[in-house]
Amino acid sequence: MQFTIIPDSLYGASARVNGKWLGIVESRPVSFTVPDSGEFYLLVELSPLQADPSGDVFALPIARVLHIRDGQLLPPDTEPDGVLHLRRAPKTIELHFRYPKLDAPHRNLETLPRPVQIESIDLDKDARLDAVETYATNRSGHVRIRLADGQLLYEDVFPDPKLRVELADINRDGRPDVLVFWTDPEELDPLSAPKLMLWESPDGSLDVFSGFTGVKRIGGGDVLMERTRSSDYLSVTDLLRYTRQPGESAQFVPVRREEQCLQRALTIEETADAYLTALELQDELGAEHYLSRGTKLKLDPFYAHHLDTVKHSALHAVLYHWIYPDYYDDEKKLLFEFTHQPDKWSEWKITRAVPL
Repeated sequence: MQFTIIPDSLYGASARVNGKWLGIVESRPVSFTVPDSGEFYLLVELSPLQADPSGDVFALPIARVLHIRDGQLLPPDTEPDGVLHLRRAPKTIELHFRYPKLDAPHRNLETLPRPVQIESIDLDKDARLDAVETYATNRSGHVRIRLADGQLLYEDVFPDPKLRVELADINRDGRPDVLVFWTDPEELDPLSAPKLMLWESPDGSLDVFSGFTGVKRIGGGDVLMERTRSSDYLSVTDLLRYTRQPGESAQFVPVRREEQCLQRALTIEETADAYLTALELQDELGAEHYLSRGTKLKLDPFYAHHLDTVKHSALHAVLYHWIYPDYYDDEKKLLFEFTHQPDKWSEWKITRAVPL
């Protein structure tokens, strides 16, 4: 069983495994082997060779444990943090790494909060205006909810200085609710990074949901939740209605879908990229725009892709599938074939995908 440590382009690494020094990983990969049978643990230690060129941060050494049983890599015992990324290649397991960072003293200091948004509305139905306030530093966003008498009902800090607040009667109880939209920088799944914090009136509940990006007001005080996903080629928004019965969990009921062509795919490469990116965004309907008439493809779920060169109206692509999410993946190669079939979405269409 072979592992290969892939060089870091900025810091390099001094590598140790179970206390044994393997060498310098800088311009070339370094490989090592372990037995194909038995159960054991590997302590992988990687230390940066040089400081960050900017001087603003320190790259911190990495120490992570790999669990192996009979030639198989097992799931990590702790939640993946994106520091190690292992990839099963044909003859080896590639070990990619990303150093954690620590701010240098007196660098990247957080600025003082500045007011960004103040909304006045009667939250508690006492005929007086209450306030929902947002503030931002260079690193974080702050939300405060105050009643007209000055009482502080809610206060929190979010790791997104670009957060925004919407006020709407989302649960249709006659009182406005507070919706805070923000992006979680620590979320490894890009589809789950957009967050919604929903504060349902002063005596209501407080919940956080993933994937929501905004609201759409459709008249008569009615509001739908937006879940927008975009690529270079296509933007799609799913509109959903929020419902919650007493004593039950919140539900989001699909209402309709809106899509917009942002860029027409002109080449075979762009068509393949548009199709695969739509699938990565879990937008199967959008992906169908790039298939020829009558073509139906079913690909296993994947999270990223790489395109090779085009030859004779065909293109090789590599799709990356998670074995253990955010930690260990596999690559699968496909040959896509195309036909010239122009429409508003693309100049070419995919006719079939052949596993290699």
